[in-house]
Amino acid sequence: MWQEAQDRGGEALRGTSAVVGRVVAATGGAGINGAVVTAVETTSGFTKSVTSDMYGAFRLESLPSGRYVLAATKQAYIVGRYGQHTPGGARRALTLADQATASNVEIKLWKAGVVTGTIETPLGEYLPDVTVNLMRLSMDGNVRRLLPIRPSAVTADTGEYRIHSVEPGSYYVVATPQSVPLRKGVKLSWGYRPTFYPGTAALDFAQRVSVAAEGITVANVVLQTAQLIRADGILLDPRGSIQTAATNGIRVHAGVDGLPVQPKAVVLDGRFSFPTLYEGAYTFRSDVLKDAAGRSVVFLGEAYITGQDVTPVTMSAIRTGAIAGSVRVPRVLNLAESLSVQIGADPQFDTRSLGPSPSVKIDRSLKFKIVAWPGANRIRARVENPGLYVKAIWLGGVDITDEVVTISDGVDLEGLELELTNINQTLSGRVASRADSDELVEDFAVVVFPVGRQLWGSPRRTVIAPVDQQGEFIVKSLPSGTYSVAMVPFSSAMNVRDPLFLEALQNTAQVVTLSEGSSAKVLLRR
Repeated sequence: MWQEAQDRGGEALRGTSAVVGRVVAATGGAGINGAVVTAVETTSGFTKSVTSDMYGAFRLESLPSGRYVLAATKQAYIVGRYGQHTPGGARRALTLADQATASNVEIKLWKAGVVTGTIETPLGEYLPDVTVNLMRLSMDGNVRRLLPIRPSAVTADTGEYRIHSVEPGSYYVVATPQSVPLRKGVKLSWGYRPTFYPGTAALDFAQRVSVAAEGITVANVVLQTAQLIRADGILLDPRGSIQTAATNGIRVHAGVDGLPVQPKAVVLDGRFSFPTLYEGAYTFRSDVLKDAAGRSVVFLGEAYITGQDVTPVTMSAIRTGAIAGSVRVPRVLNLAESLSVQIGADPQFDTRSLGPSPSVKIDRSLKFKIVAWPGANRIRARVENPGLYVKAIWLGGVDITDEVVTISDGVDLEGLELELTNINQTLSGRVASRADSDELVEDFAVVVFPVGRQLWGSPRRTVIAPVDQQGEFIVKSLPSGTYSVAMVPFSSAMNVRDPLFLEALQNTAQVVTLSEGSSAKVLLRR
């Protein structure tokens, strides 16, 4: 018997309509037990859920009249929506009148993909206790980052691994052997290093695997061997002396090819040590500290580690600086109401957990001061007042809106100017589906990005636009320029920071040019 869950929306919205149906496997049509079926009324937001019985049957009762979307979920399956004929395809709405019952409603579920394979040594020996992760590449400004996709897997004694419940997409497969605990008096000289599929230690030579719904992707990885290297390091203060004060116990993080090194090193008297690194180009970063003036401080270092290295890795402190500026507003703007603008700085080097500097809210004085990490930073600004948009960001008479500004260590800057405008460029359009008034296209998104690759890193030019119930979308405040416009499944749009993803879209995208104050409409066909 189906089991009813708590509904949301209140007693006043309880109605007299019902939906009766089954949750079935897309392949074979067998009923699926224990799937949670949720109905959402698109106008009021009324929500009700039940669980399918052993035959996949479900019954949703006491529904108010309206237009509903239905979805079914179960572990190891991709979310299925009423009306879908393919995974991630367009769904349909279901319209219920008072005292009406929609019968024979069928929701298909597709099993999520599986990535499986073996991890072996160059000699063909299978290795247990190796952690295997699926990762996606993301570009944050000019910095490449690998983002792990959960869950991961650990190899058995046969060297086999299996990662289930994988959403369709393209992934890097990374095998990380278990760290060998060091014993006193025992020196290890060789080991297995983290390895990308099919068997390379370098991200540039790694191959991605494609995962399909109900598909099994085989990815066998041959681990790379490498000499184990002990890397010692020191923290230096601004005078070049070893920083011994206030650093004991902080951690040093190391990374190579976008992958973190475990375990982290702990600083003692300004010194640290990684006993089992491999040859490669490493970045080093400490935890964040505060100096006497309240500035954030972090120690950074880079080094190419080889077996012949005897020179300690040196990490130098960097301190945040302040940037002071003002806002230039159009003369026609009525400042009777407060201006609501947030502005901050995003570092364009690999800060990882440091993240962007906090935003500040600009008050009616139109003055502001933000903090930024030294190095290349991109200034970001967000206007919350309707009808106002960012036109340009100036520093020393130079437009740096899509450029970076270099901040020196602990040095404050003045003269940043945020120019606002009440003139904007708008891109809108419609996603056309089949000739079916009840088919929904909200599961898709529109990706808008510059034709010129050099501007792909600009957050205000590379955007995702959701598609509404009518299949329409709109993007306001795009800077003038020439853009590629493409429609993708909403889940795929999350790859918008991956340049390979944008490259693939360019081949089929429509091209639109926006001049200042202009608008354009496009029709995208699914």
